[in-house]
Amino acid sequence: MANIMDYLAWRGDISLAYSPFNDLDSLALSLLSYLTFQEPGQLRDLALTVPQVDKNQFAFVHEFRSLLNAAALTERFAGITVRYPVAITDLDKGMQFAAVIYDLPDGSHYIAFRGTDSTIVGWREDFNMAFESPVPAQSAAVKYLQEAALLTDGPLYVGGHSKGGNLAVYAAAHADPMLQSRIRAVYSFDGPGLDDPTMASDGYIAIARRIRSFVPQQSVVGLLLAYHPDYTVIKS
Repeated sequence: MANIMDYLAWRGDISLAYSPFNDLDSLALSLLSYLTFQEPGQLRDLALTVPQVDKNQFAFVHEFRSLLNAAALTERFAGITVRYPVAITDLDKGMQFAAVIYDLPDGSHYIAFRGTDSTIVGWREDFNMAFESPVPAQSAAVKYLQEAALLTDGPLYVGGHSKGGNLAVYAAAHADPMLQSRIRAVYSFDGPGLDDPTMASDGYIAIARRIRSFVPQQSVVGLLLAYHPDYTVIKS
């Protein structure tokens, strides 16, 4: 079955200027947000400096290091600039949060939120989502999106995988109308849903038509809590 590496091999030689940003480009950037970018730069250069995956990440994240190496060699991704990386693990607050901005060649920007790592604090925060809203990472995501909007001009994409997808939708739903007007799409790749008050809020209703939600056939995490009414199921 084809995967994101096959997509790079198939479309990597076609620039974003020629073929517009799409769902699979969003997935690739969401997965790359699991890596630790310590400084700004283009993906072609950062592939040489990003450290190996640390012990707080799951084994599957090692595959994303290979994804970065492959993306750095493509016309489509090599020139994307990474900046404003943030990664916070706060035991006292019970928060695990990370995000990054990607500057795309057409003048738009992709704000990616990282999913859960393998730390106990990260998983405890996930479980807290069942009865608490906002959890600290959700509040941090709202703040990060506001800061990212101030640091950029032009259209925005917001997205993430797993918990990162939840943070992307939550942040977009709690953004002010001016910021929401800049958002082209919000991507959630197997991310859990939201609490009922957020789903009923004016902010969520305003952004709902721009949410692109994807879940695998055997999804568990991606169908938790109040889920978005429209989503795409991926054969897996």
